[in-house]
Amino acid sequence: MRRLSVLVVLSLTIACNKEVTEPPPPETATVTATANLQYLPPSVPIRTGGTVTWEFLSVAHTVIFDTKDGAPDNIQDPVSNTTEQRTFGTAGTYRYTCSVQGHGAMIGFINVVTP
Repeated sequence: MRRLSVLVVLSLTIACNKEVTEPPPPETATVTATANLQYLPPSVPIRTGGTVTWEFLSVAHTVIFDTKDGAPDNIQDPVSNTTEQRTFGTAGTYRYTCSVQGHGAMIGFINVVTP
């Protein structure tokens, strides 16, 4: 009986020490710029070299990245009823906003991770 107890404790100890790994971030993601002045989702993970697509609905928006090495080109001109893509080649967190007057509360983040 004692031997069985030792084996059970040992098995549980090994099982509890296994490293838990999360799946790698996706290669693509989509962010919608809404008429409610939001980027949805407000934060997306993506792997290094991945592409984010912004969907612009009926209200025109921009995507202006904070100055940071590795940030892709901005979407400077207000656009609506279209999509734009950007590829992220450098790991890091990239913050962006909409520069259209009155849209200052629109903030989003792209979290680029090397898998």
